[in-house]
Amino acid sequence: MRTPFPIGLSLLLFVGIAAGGWGAYQARASQAPTELHVYAGYGGANVTVEEFFPATIRIVEGATVTWTLGSVREHTVTFLADATRPQPDMFQPEGQSLPRMKNPLVEYPLLPEGSWDGSSYIGSGLMDHDDAFSVTFSTAGTYAFYCLLRGHEQMTGKVEVVGPGSADLTTQTSVDQLFASESAKFQTQINEMFDARTGPSKQEMPNGSTLWFVRNGTDWRAEPDGLAGRVQLRAFLPNRLTINQGDSVVWYTDTRVPVHTVTFPVQEGLPPSRWVPRMEGGSEVSFDLLRASGAYRGDPNSMSWPRILEEAWMLQPSRPSPIYDPTKFFSSGQLGDTDPDIGRAWSLTFDTPGTFLYFCVPHVNLGQSGQVTVVPRSS
Repeated sequence: MRTPFPIGLSLLLFVGIAAGGWGAYQARASQAPTELHVYAGYGGANVTVEEFFPATIRIVEGATVTWTLGSVREHTVTFLADATRPQPDMFQPEGQSLPRMKNPLVEYPLLPEGSWDGSSYIGSGLMDHDDAFSVTFSTAGTYAFYCLLRGHEQMTGKVEVVGPGSADLTTQTSVDQLFASESAKFQTQINEMFDARTGPSKQEMPNGSTLWFVRNGTDWRAEPDGLAGRVQLRAFLPNRLTINQGDSVVWYTDTRVPVHTVTFPVQEGLPPSRWVPRMEGGSEVSFDLLRASGAYRGDPNSMSWPRILEEAWMLQPSRPSPIYDPTKFFSSGQLGDTDPDIGRAWSLTFDTPGTFLYFCVPHVNLGQSGQVTVVPRSS
């Protein structure tokens, strides 16, 4: 389960990533493996690789597959059977005018009781880094699985369950070998992006001030196999910028991720969170109540309280002035490449000396935060 946004907004740039391969990379085994360890997503601070590793798994009846979340970005592993795919969030049953809530069918686990025959909806629920989800497959067939939090085709996969004596089974050795080879490829891409795109660009203005440009996220674009964008940096590049009093900063989207924000909380207070657990009367409660050891980790169809409610205003623009005031809440609102109505860029002018912290609302838990330090202009 997520934890609230940390007080410190220091950005830990990604220090390492390892990822396994995907697709039908399989080896003929002399003895059918009874247990297989694979991965759901991969990445570290500011970096996400949104795929299952591998996406196609071929095992014998009775074998167990364990997915481990290898990313700080949350995912699910969900088998729908014949159920309709649920959305990550939903209207509250009392009415559509109320804030949206996290969908319990997505948020909480629905585990199989013993071996699974493919006929019922099962899912990991929301997985945090290093969480694991295991399924023992009892019946031959092909079973699709999904991450319910990510809508793109890279976050889907299938398990082919075959009878005893079948060939071309996925082995742990094949997964581990691809893990090693792909991790080196991803690391090279990550290093290239950080090296080439971290430095800001700038333009000197006629009035003597400087206009600075900061990337609001970026991704890898040079894949020949149609998977461009699978390695994404959820980061402001650069995340620390020192400017002169009177300078302006433009943040612009540089990624296919649907939306980012540039959000400055009131500097004297704590940054708010987009999703907050609340009781029926509206009072906020701790996320600890929603953990596995708490009272609410239960019926996935439950609409009981507390509910995880959306603070929708967090994604809305809040632009009191084109000149930044640290006593007020400022936010670009949603910025993205996919919707021309929300725009791709936003700017602020800084007239007050100091160091000011900001973050991206959807990706702050991945480390997407930054700071602008404003120094008095030399005479």
